[in-house]
Amino acid sequence: MKNLKPSFDAVGIDIGTHTIKMAYLKNETLAKLGLREISPDTALTTMPAEEKDKLIANVLKQTLAENQVSVKRAVISISGDAVVVRYIILPQMSQKDLETTIKFEAEPYISFPLDQAILDFQILGDNEGEETKRMDVLLVAGKKELIDRQVNIIKNVGLRPVLIDVDSFALETLFDYNIGEDTNTGGIVLLNIGATFTNINIIENGVSRFARDIAIAGNNLTKALQRDLRLDYRKAEELKKIKGLILSEDEDEEGDKEAEQISDILKPVCHELLGEIRRSLDYYQAQSSDRSLKKIILTGGTAKIKNLEKIITQETKLPVERINPFEKVKFGVKNISAEQLSDLQPFFAVCLGLALRVRS
Repeated sequence: MKNLKPSFDAVGIDIGTHTIKMAYLKNETLAKLGLREISPDTALTTMPAEEKDKLIANVLKQTLAENQVSVKRAVISISGDAVVVRYIILPQMSQKDLETTIKFEAEPYISFPLDQAILDFQILGDNEGEETKRMDVLLVAGKKELIDRQVNIIKNVGLRPVLIDVDSFALETLFDYNIGEDTNTGGIVLLNIGATFTNINIIENGVSRFARDIAIAGNNLTKALQRDLRLDYRKAEELKKIKGLILSEDEDEEGDKEAEQISDILKPVCHELLGEIRRSLDYYQAQSSDRSLKKIILTGGTAKIKNLEKIITQETKLPVERINPFEKVKFGVKNISAEQLSDLQPFFAVCLGLALRVRS
């Protein structure tokens, strides 16, 4: 969510399914950057909540200690099952009046009881398609239980959470920062493919107009390899990254029977994910005849899979670019080579977007 400009520093922390990412900006300089594995496989997804939270806290504590992070304020995020994002139309009213009535306005749009939710909203502007005076509102509802767990993890390592964002909007913050003042961008699709969820955020002329999380991502690809080839998690992950996807024009891959087998297993899962992405894009465009899409900005650990962006272009007919989260920041982190930094780029888009929310 935008328009918040506190005058203090904070560390951005992205807690994923397999890894924790941490970024700290001192003014416009990236001073600290950390990535650490939480679990070597998918055990975290089935682990009891208390045990899982304790493990995450221990790994986060180690990450902060390794990077000698002294700042105590933290910005964190939620996604997937923990959050519901809706774009709704309401009668025009002031920010103060909407704060008073938001619970009543939100009830038809939220799939879980409101007493179990934490609500926030942002007025996006007048709704031009209505004759009566109405306005577009971005409504966000987070599950209180899951938010409380995240907050407790942060507090248990000695940090103070000052802001809770949504992964899709953290991507938007980073995108806005990288493009500067030029917000007249048309329809841009921000696509973050992680381990458990794929986040979509469509930006129209500098404003978020559609956001959705899809429960198909990198783990689904890895599990397909585990199932079909009877592999353990680590070996399946390794093959997924090294072999990737083969396109018909990949002459250099001809004769690599293992690569062909890997690709044949991955492609059905990719097409399932791309089918969900296409449905999201079609829904967005169906809302108005004036809506069109220019390109897809791709990030996330799963985005590293060979030829994935080419397949996305084939399926969506849109050009795909990879985002460089470090494009505009001054780099002040020691002991990281240019090659290592390039390899880390897909992992840090959400994390750096969180750190940018409260930069001094």
